Amino acid sequence: PTMASDVYSLGATLFELLSGQRPFAGQTVNGVLHAKLAGKEPPPVISVEASVSKPASALVEDMMRHDLSRRLRDLGALEKRLRAML
Repeated sequence: PTMASDVYSLGATLFELLSGQRPFAGQTVNGVLHAKLAGKEPPPVISVEASVSKPASALVEDMMRHDLSRRLRDLGALEKRLRAML
């Protein structure tokens, strides 16, 4: 079974692929970890790269929600969203 952390990690990878930037800025690993552990949400992908569609940006946001109750739960939910986008 997939874990919420797997969905989050895939979302972070998609964020970087779509935007060319990491979801959290930081000069050091500690700075990035601090932002993540403090519960900060990454910016919407579309605010970093305007050519990304709103549905794709929203999907990445939902994959990277800090609040687990708001994050996509598993790869089945991700598949459903991707199919709806197509």
